[in-house]
Amino acid sequence: MALQSSPIVVFNQDRDLRYTWIFNPKPPFLAYSALGRTDAELFSPEEAALLTRMKRRVLDTGDSAREEVLVTIKGEVSFYDLTIEPSYDSAGGLVGITCAAMDITKRKRAEEAQRRSEERFRTAFAQTSAGVAITDSKGRFVQVNTAYCEMTGYSEEELCTRELLSIAHPDDLPTNTQSIRQLLAGEIRSFVMPQRFSRKAGGIVWVQNSVSAIRDANGNTINFIVLIEDITERRRAEEERSLLATIVESSEDAIIGRTLDGTIISWNAGAERMFGYRAEEAVGRSFSILVPTTRMIELEEICEKVTRGKRVEHYETVRLRKDGRLVDISLTVSPIKDAGGALVGLSLIGRDVTDRNRVQAELSRLVHQLGERIKELSTMYSVAHLLQMEEKSTTAMLQEIALLLPTAWQYRDVAVARVQLGEMEFTTPNFRATRWSQQAEFTTMDGRKGAVEVVYLEERLPEVEGPFLAEERSLLNGVAEGLKVYLDRKWLESEILEISDREQSRIGQDLHDGLSQHLRGIAYLSHVLQKDLAQESLPEAKDASRITQLLNKAILEAHSLAQGLFPTALEADGLTSALKELAATIKTIYKISCRFMCPKPVLIDKGSVAMHLYRIAQEAIQNAIKHGKATRVVIRLTQTSEAVELAVKDNGKGLPKHFGKRKGMGLKIMDHRARMIGAELRVQRAVVGTLLTCSLRTRRDKFSKSKIWVQRNRAQSPKN
Repeated sequence: MALQSSPIVVFNQDRDLRYTWIFNPKPPFLAYSALGRTDAELFSPEEAALLTRMKRRVLDTGDSAREEVLVTIKGEVSFYDLTIEPSYDSAGGLVGITCAAMDITKRKRAEEAQRRSEERFRTAFAQTSAGVAITDSKGRFVQVNTAYCEMTGYSEEELCTRELLSIAHPDDLPTNTQSIRQLLAGEIRSFVMPQRFSRKAGGIVWVQNSVSAIRDANGNTINFIVLIEDITERRRAEEERSLLATIVESSEDAIIGRTLDGTIISWNAGAERMFGYRAEEAVGRSFSILVPTTRMIELEEICEKVTRGKRVEHYETVRLRKDGRLVDISLTVSPIKDAGGALVGLSLIGRDVTDRNRVQAELSRLVHQLGERIKELSTMYSVAHLLQMEEKSTTAMLQEIALLLPTAWQYRDVAVARVQLGEMEFTTPNFRATRWSQQAEFTTMDGRKGAVEVVYLEERLPEVEGPFLAEERSLLNGVAEGLKVYLDRKWLESEILEISDREQSRIGQDLHDGLSQHLRGIAYLSHVLQKDLAQESLPEAKDASRITQLLNKAILEAHSLAQGLFPTALEADGLTSALKELAATIKTIYKISCRFMCPKPVLIDKGSVAMHLYRIAQEAIQNAIKHGKATRVVIRLTQTSEAVELAVKDNGKGLPKHFGKRKGMGLKIMDHRARMIGAELRVQRAVVGTLLTCSLRTRRDKFSKSKIWVQRNRAQSPKN
């Protein structure tokens, strides 16, 4: 009965391997289907061939055999543990085989399932992206996969010589050790924690470390399974998010998140400071609480632009604080999108630019003021430069100053100017008097009244002095003071020349009326003495005659000097006669050729003008003799419809090389005299010697209201 319930089938086969007896038959070993048949008739060719080879080998060798075989009956696979023994008759002759076949299909299937399970485990162990390791109960590595090696930088062989805690970061060791102790004590089944591993090559790797205990039937820990996931990038991202959150929270800028419908969902400390709302007051409310009613359309335009996927950067606008005050901000608005790329809200960054705008406004004001000061300084420099230009006439200079002034004023487009000196007036072309006027007056040393005035033709914003700046007042006063100093200097120079002329005239008169008369008296007495001595035939008569001759010569030279210092002909007969007499005097005194030429007589009725022309000619001749060593001088006086021209030409050495860089005192005095009478003095090299020309216009200067009168004397010729 026991054998009948067992999975073992016993059967005999003869030498032809036909089944002759079957005990405890089970498929495929059933008596009705197997007796008298061979394996080839019961099984597939491959299976029958295998069974036949095994059984023939036993028949041939007489040795027993045992193998596990697979047979397929009606498509169902079964496994048997087959034992084959040789069978003998009573005489000892081999008559066949006796076999015992135990059905092991369930065991084989269980083993296959186990194998597959183990294979799957090995594959998963080796190929999973997570690091997996198995340690013994002491924490020594037994097995590790490739991912674990890659994360730690150690090879499998190297790890299998180390313990789990040996690669933990020193700062994480206390927590790791405590958790392992709890696992060993059975207090916990597993633990999961983020921690750092020290890599072989240096540096650390952040992992999510999961450790579980494997226990035996008695509950003792025999192994640890360690599963690690590299979270370095995630940790870095978390740190970056944390840092970003810290930056956002500590930012001076207001950083606000809002939904598409305008509800505020985030509010940082910068927003609290900027707008005055605490986070709990702002979050959940509409963003419109920050927008002035006048800016609502602007808000809609910004939102519409951002919903189209565009950013709004550095948009300067105005927002409303909790206390009702307005704040200037620079606004940047960006879209907030979910993981799928759908727009879910808006991010707003607002920077308070109130102080910046205030600084910019102040900077703009200072730059504007600097520009105004530069204009004023440039004008003052130009005026000072004009006042130093000796060759420019006073009238031309005053007109240029009038044209310069409007360019220095704040509203130059509506500014005009006027300069007054006595009865003379110099203005810009469109000058007219208005109630917006700024004026500086001055009085010269000779009593002339003057004024410098700038006028606005249109009303402008009020400043320190009407529409005018305090700096413009300083500039105007400076110009007026500069003009006064210039005119006083010119007047003093004229006074010095007049004093010099008067002193020369006085000395000339003294020579003529005093010394010359005394010399004539002495010459007369000497002549009488010479006659008396001659009558008495005394030898001293010759000496007396010689003395008389010398006295007459001295009288003649004194007369010439007196004429040079006090040209009486200038007052009596005019410039033509004076110049003619000057030529004769020069010829007599210096024993050189000196001619005067005047094709048509000219009479200048203004004595001061004639005196200056005479002195210019006199100084030019003296320079030609003294510096040029001239032996021939020609004085020429001519008149055209435009001007009177005085020319002095010599045959001397000519102008020195340094003439253009440095002028002597004599030439400066001549130039000053020419400018005093409104004439133009030119000195130039001739083919031989030097040519000096002084031109005096007879028509009114376009800048002046005065006129130099020159009349032609048709009635008489100059005296010889």
